[in-house]
Amino acid sequence: DFCLSRGLGDVYKRQVLDEEDEADKTDDLMKRFEVLKETVCATLHREIFGDGDSEPFYQGWKTDTLDSLADTIRSMVESSLFTRGVDDPQLVKGPRKGKINVYRLSNLSYVHQKTMIHILLTRIYNASMRMCKQLNPETPDTYLVLDEGRYAKEAAKNPMSPLNVIMGGSRKFGLGAIIGVQGPEQISNDMAQNFATKFILACAEAGYADAKKYFNLPPARMKKITPKKDALVSINSDPFELVRLFPREYRSVA
Repeated sequence: DFCLSRGLGDVYKRQVLDEEDEADKTDDLMKRFEVLKETVCATLHREIFGDGDSEPFYQGWKTDTLDSLADTIRSMVESSLFTRGVDDPQLVKGPRKGKINVYRLSNLSYVHQKTMIHILLTRIYNASMRMCKQLNPETPDTYLVLDEGRYAKEAAKNPMSPLNVIMGGSRKFGLGAIIGVQGPEQISNDMAQNFATKFILACAEAGYADAKKYFNLPPARMKKITPKKDALVSINSDPFELVRLFPREYRSVA
């Protein structure tokens, strides 16, 4: 009985000490929080309204400047680049696996679009290096598809732009690129040299001169291409061959 009572007493004492220690820690934390809150409030007050010799941070800001900043932030939020998953009950962060992830960049200004695309291309390239399981695979397992070649050429002006890096060195990591252009002038020299496969579709006779200049394709060969049926194809710099490219059920689709 004595041993049992003494054991229960020790447990009770430890429980009381634990509660007192917890209360002390809570009080100390609340004091630290109050100090931090006062520091933050004082700092914000000084930055906004100025203090002594220092000028307020927002002094001289015009209403239209603030409105412009608000519009930029709002459009970036709407693009979902930075907020994807914030309102999701499962708090999904980043792209969803097995789903088509859509990022709306159309509301961003042209300058901000370029910045965002630069970031996305860099992330795609870095991801291809990290996730690569086999160097120099027979076929890429991921493709970057750009529909407007003129934008690709604009993005490739800098030799070290992420697009040029992808065109020159991503193939060995299993990342390929498909770029649609309406003329050879819409791609840079670096891009042209790194294309392994080229598809020449039917075009108006006004484009035959470019086909001759850039691909050494005479007008007679260009005239053999039937729209929505076949194309001239060159793989790994081999001579162009006329290939049935589109299945019959797709020929009538505009």
